Amino acid sequence: MEFYKKVILEVLSAALLGLAIPNEILRFGSPILGLAALIPHFTALINSRSMKESCLLCFIHGLSVHLCSSWWLGLIEGFAVFTLGASGLGMAAISAIFGIFFFLPKYTFSLEAAPYRLKSRLSSPYFKIIWFTAVYTVYEYVKCSGFLAYPWGTIPLVTYNAKFISQIVDIGGVRLLTFIFALFASACAVYFDEWTKNKKIFDIKPVLAVSLIFVVSVFYGIFKYTESWQPEKYLNTVFIQQNADPWKMKDDKPSILTSEKLTQKAVYEMNSEGFRPHLIVWSEGILRYPLPEGMIHYNFFPEEYPFLQFIRDYDTPLLVGGPYSVNFEELAFNNSAIVFNRDGSIKGQYAKTHLVPFAEYIPLSDYKIVQTILMKLAGFARGWVPGKKFRSFETECENTDGTPATMRFTIPICFEDAFGDCCRRLKKTGSDVFINITDDSWSLTNSAEYQHYVISWYRALEFRTTLVRSTNSGVTVVVDPTGHVLADAPLFKETYLNYQVPLYKNTKTLYFIFGEWLSFILVLFIAVYTFFAILLTEKSVKNKFSV
Repeated sequence: MEFYKKVILEVLSAALLGLAIPNEILRFGSPILGLAALIPHFTALINSRSMKESCLLCFIHGLSVHLCSSWWLGLIEGFAVFTLGASGLGMAAISAIFGIFFFLPKYTFSLEAAPYRLKSRLSSPYFKIIWFTAVYTVYEYVKCSGFLAYPWGTIPLVTYNAKFISQIVDIGGVRLLTFIFALFASACAVYFDEWTKNKKIFDIKPVLAVSLIFVVSVFYGIFKYTESWQPEKYLNTVFIQQNADPWKMKDDKPSILTSEKLTQKAVYEMNSEGFRPHLIVWSEGILRYPLPEGMIHYNFFPEEYPFLQFIRDYDTPLLVGGPYSVNFEELAFNNSAIVFNRDGSIKGQYAKTHLVPFAEYIPLSDYKIVQTILMKLAGFARGWVPGKKFRSFETECENTDGTPATMRFTIPICFEDAFGDCCRRLKKTGSDVFINITDDSWSLTNSAEYQHYVISWYRALEFRTTLVRSTNSGVTVVVDPTGHVLADAPLFKETYLNYQVPLYKNTKTLYFIFGEWLSFILVLFIAVYTFFAILLTEKSVKNKFSV
């Protein structure tokens, strides 16, 4: 196959994946397109002629997928060079590295020291299917881990409308979905390649195996999705969606006043229905003046209705996003979720541990030369300081019979709700519910809002817990442990959401207990094979020079 045809296949794969992921045309994407999306990618890689070509094809695919699915990153004013440009190159580089592993069996096959029996197995369609599935699954695992972690543009985003299949994530996390979809695509690609080259179709067993996995997943999903969950407690909550980009304002006065106005309406409505709120939740990035130094400031600001006086008047704990000082003199701050007591004092704060690479955190930004460059390129000198501790907060709630009770909640901030490992650590603090606060208002696109929501939606399923999101512009939503949407607010609308959030018995799912067990097994499989390939290489080199 000519190289240009392989490039076309890679771009086609990226376009299909971009359409399968929530976008401006298909609000929640398409699992059918998702099943087909990786077939051209694997077909191109099967026909790669060298390791260099395999890496280049993966680079093209990784960059194309990023641009097709996350183009809205370029809308972050002043940050686009980092958010879209740097992240796109970063994702493409990670993908290119995996081109080495995709080509590794072909490379091993070419070694003189490779025994005949091994070569026979490497050329087997069955091995190709398993190998391509394993490598792609580990690729998405690596892509979603570490400093450059970015779970957008991944297979789980395509399965929101396939809720019966999605339920299996409580067993192995979202990587189990990657594995199943990659298994289907690799089987199709290998079958197609075998037929075009040899004009024959090999054993039907892999098809039956893949079909069986899908059938079992669907039956498990039906059982889980229709399972009845009975709440043990309720948390009467007010969620405020102010629908304004706070960072485009000269200060936080408009954000605070709008949030206060909406809260007044929401609390009045809740009281008229015979309930009192246990917690008021504003979104990320509302406050601008760092705390705790800003406590005096917020006792008098805004002048129309001071923030701390507002909390005292409504006599209700309030959660809001804002900066918290690490070193005020050096302008080092955490991006934090701050919980206020009903008297306006600070109950505690959780600092965002997983910052957005190249937007919220820039490597080496502690050095003055880097700060100078950043000021010239983007108009800012340094990013946020990452938090180091996972914690939960206790607050009042009520039992199902109306008697007083207490519960614990955790606050994944913004895109932290996209990471199962991060939420797993939060869950281990004794959390009864995830309360995410997010500001995606800068995107101005429905696809950005829905993609973030869909990624976070899996946390409810992975841990069989309630997930709520209080966002600046969407998606503000309440999701139960099976993925049912209990309540939501429209996108890009100044509004509020009152809801008695149901709290269920804490459940320890297999994913909660073992985490990324599937990814670890596949990493081990690839590592062992790679080590074996290195030994064969050394042996081949020795044989060559001995002659």
